[in-house]
Amino acid sequence: MMRAWNKLSASFVRSVRREGRYSDGGNLYLQVANGGKSWVFQYQRHGRQRDMGLGSARSVSLALARELRDDCHVKLARSLDPIEARNSAVLAARAERAKQMTFRQCAEDYVAVNASTWRNAKHRKQWVATLTRYAYPVFGNLSVAAIDSGLVFKALKPLVADKPVTASRVRGRIETVLDFARAVGRRDGDNPADKAIVGHLLPLRSEKAGVRHQPALPFAKVPAFMTELHKMQRLPARLLELIILTGMRLDAVRTARCAEFDLSAAVPVWVIPESRMKNLGRDQRVPLVGRALAIARELTAGRDPEAPVFGDGKPISPKMLKAINHDTPAVTHGFRSCLKDWCHETTSFPHEVVEQALGHRIKSTVERSYRRGDLFERRRALMAAWDRYCNGEGAVEVIKLPAA
Repeated sequence: MMRAWNKLSASFVRSVRREGRYSDGGNLYLQVANGGKSWVFQYQRHGRQRDMGLGSARSVSLALARELRDDCHVKLARSLDPIEARNSAVLAARAERAKQMTFRQCAEDYVAVNASTWRNAKHRKQWVATLTRYAYPVFGNLSVAAIDSGLVFKALKPLVADKPVTASRVRGRIETVLDFARAVGRRDGDNPADKAIVGHLLPLRSEKAGVRHQPALPFAKVPAFMTELHKMQRLPARLLELIILTGMRLDAVRTARCAEFDLSAAVPVWVIPESRMKNLGRDQRVPLVGRALAIARELTAGRDPEAPVFGDGKPISPKMLKAINHDTPAVTHGFRSCLKDWCHETTSFPHEVVEQALGHRIKSTVERSYRRGDLFERRRALMAAWDRYCNGEGAVEVIKLPAA
């Protein structure tokens, strides 16, 4: 009976040249074709014949081919498909090898994949620098699958007392890398850098806790401030006026070019390129009304489209602010807070309209996916109300808004 299974000899396997299939018994065949020899296990599964390659006869001996055949019969006896079982084993081995990738290698992969979505090279450098300085010395060369809360604690502990904001950023970046590792199959389980987990071990502070807000003029003083500002004839005064009236950041306004303004449209608009809109991820369409529209017309009339509206775009001098407003400290960026405070305290404009008017990015990924418009008409109504307030016409209580 065993002879019916083991019909071939090693010498026959070495010498045979004629093409064809030669049975060794037990569904094992030596296949000779195209000048090569290979082993094939033939079986039926759910009424369908399948051929499973067992390798070249050059690397798989007759004895090994018989062991592989016997293993296939064991799997069939257990109601397993030999080909599917082998594929599963290959995938499992590949996943296990992937988990051996170090934390540093995984972080480098994450940066390589995502750096193109970051707004500037500085962000990439900060990412690499903080991980290199604080995370890699502790567990950079360890398998990413082996990182636990104890290792994260060890990396963050020296930072918490003296550099709480840095600790918060490093924790967040470690968490992101480990989330990435899990998404690509390099680790399993909970993320040990999750604030809900590591927060039980360390008194972590929010990154926002270290933020110092820019001094701002109380919005009640803005109309008087604008009256004095309007009297000044210098270009920086017009720059500051446009910043206040549009709610845009200094860096978005001072490098504006004439081509960005479409003043002949039915609804005049200023389109600020995405590159100058911090974290927004798209161009910002700014509706121009009232005094802001008059300034845009005055400064772009008859000029080359590529000409810079504000010349060399030098920052606004603190002396100019002090000359107008003697008793209250304020900086240019603080006027954005004036607009926001005025909106929330004296009008009924919805929060999302105010945020879009300020060029803020919607934080919720889900909300961003559903809210793809920029609420332009509603922001135009807000800008018109703000223009009237800045010109001394008092607060405006919004009763009816344009449709979203």
